Amino acid sequence: MGYQYVYGDSSLCTGCKLCMLACSFVKDGVFRISSSRIFVDRRELVDVPQTCRQCDDAPCMSVCPESALIRNATTGAIEVIDEKCTGCSACVEVCPYGVITLHPEYNVAIKCDLCGGDPECIKACPFNALSLKEYVPEENST
Repeated sequence: MGYQYVYGDSSLCTGCKLCMLACSFVKDGVFRISSSRIFVDRRELVDVPQTCRQCDDAPCMSVCPESALIRNATTGAIEVIDEKCTGCSACVEVCPYGVITLHPEYNVAIKCDLCGGDPECIKACPFNALSLKEYVPEENST
């Protein structure tokens, strides 16, 4: 089974980081890149937007000792229950995409939760570099 995630098209991304500012403002009420749940990485002159892929068999969920990561039944997004998160960083360490971080003030895990199914970063991108895509896990060939 696959889940939706925010896909970033590096051929359209200019690196303006408006998506990151929109994310931090919606989630924290401030324009602060360090609390964004989407990241724009610069790789050899190419800007690459990245965010949680909402993995089917999410290692972040299975490694959490407090069961602070749950899958939203409506959106399919993996969400952090702040009250349960101890900031141990286990989920940060196992994320295969490197898109889970700790909040700079509250020391709890933060990651994309798809904004309830209507991602603000997509709306904020003036170049249409972001869209919702379906994550489909790779099939094991036997």
